[in-house]
Amino acid sequence: MHGFIDRIYQSGTSKHGHTIWSPDLPTQEFVDDACMVYSGHGVPAIVLAHAREDAQLTYLSMEGDGVRKWVLQRRTLHRNWNKAKKAGISALTTMLRPLQFASGGYDHRVHIWTMEENLTNASSVELAIRHTSMVHSLLAIRDTSHKLISAGADRNIHLLDLSSERIVRTIKISNFPHNVYRTESPFCTLIEVTLFLSLPWR
Repeated sequence: MHGFIDRIYQSGTSKHGHTIWSPDLPTQEFVDDACMVYSGHGVPAIVLAHAREDAQLTYLSMEGDGVRKWVLQRRTLHRNWNKAKKAGISALTTMLRPLQFASGGYDHRVHIWTMEENLTNASSVELAIRHTSMVHSLLAIRDTSHKLISAGADRNIHLLDLSSERIVRTIKISNFPHNVYRTESPFCTLIEVTLFLSLPWR
């Protein structure tokens, strides 16, 4: 996912909704990825990934009771990154646990984040996933246990078991993976790859 934020819109039970936030200059709000994180009370936060040195991760937390209009707060999360590599976050995914999400960076690193209950801050732990290029896509799954799939530009797809914190399987594919998608079965994952064709000129 790559694009600009135009607005954040709240829809209600009626046919009408309203804009709760819109940037002054949408072209300055470029994001590489985004995900939603929910607290135990169902209050959402929107996490945004940016390809830049400062404010690589920002999030918009909604404060309200679901009846009155939401009040939006914007905050920044600090991430320790490899300054010998390119700055920025390239991939995000919501974990299958409350208040958690994962991030993958242009610096090849993968972190799991746990937000505070009131969504005012978050702490991160670097995972034992080793890519040699940027992280293209992340996906949380649960088959027999909670796991995280990480697909990188190095064409490696790692499967990390979160309880043991170890890689249980690595697949090397011939094409570059772009995205990893969940399917109806927890034991099956769809991988979107780049297709290169060699066509003869006549």
